[in-house]
Amino acid sequence: MSDNKTDIIIKGYDGSRHASSSELASKNKKKGHKLEEVYANRVNGKVKLGQTKPDIIESNGETTSCKGAKKHIQILLQSKDKTIKKFGNNHPISKFVEAGYKVKKYKFENNNNINLAFKEEWKEKADNLAIWFSDKNNLKVILDYIFTKNGEVDNLVILENENADAYKFKIDDVVDFYSNLDYNVYVTNGCKVVVSSFIPKISENKKVVIFNFELRGSKGKIGSINYWNDAQRFYNSIKKNLEFELISNNKNQKYS
Repeated sequence: MSDNKTDIIIKGYDGSRHASSSELASKNKKKGHKLEEVYANRVNGKVKLGQTKPDIIESNGETTSCKGAKKHIQILLQSKDKTIKKFGNNHPISKFVEAGYKVKKYKFENNNNINLAFKEEWKEKADNLAIWFSDKNNLKVILDYIFTKNGEVDNLVILENENADAYKFKIDDVVDFYSNLDYNVYVTNGCKVVVSSFIPKISENKKVVIFNFELRGSKGKIGSINYWNDAQRFYNSIKKNLEFELISNNKNQKYS
């Protein structure tokens, strides 16, 4: 599809309700890096440099990803080109990203206006991706990729502030837990692909959102796919359902 005189153009949402300032984004990033340094010191490890979101190399050589966000966890943010290179042009994720990129790019370059022809095409690709995610094997492949970085990460640690206990999980346990939930997938009006499920010991009578697959539209990140979830719901879900190692300032204990 292309933009021409028959296309219908409408005014789009400018993102002002959810946009954070660059100053706040920088503050949050520095806070995350500080928490990784705190955890590394506790376990006699070191922060792996050269990463947008650094990991920790533990004394036994294992790699650990540290999460401490209060509201939303960005598990992975990946550009359109890197996504397509990873999955190939014909993959449902690549087609979703490519179609969404056209919408986001047009909106960015045209004062937040939306080309409905582009939007209709993107909605079709989002629906196809939702169907693809409905296969548990497919969801597991993607969760394994975004959490473990192709098997490069062994553990996931929750550390919400520098004085808090750190909860350490085997990352494969986290992937298996979410992959085996009784979930469903749907697409929002904004073409966000959402996975929702009942969660044992947390929400057993009502399905809640567990993962979001959403495209960014800001300068420098147009078409980048953001894999994210609600921080507190995520923390509570795995704390109450998975075995973890509790690491405080002065002791290590294992609980289940």
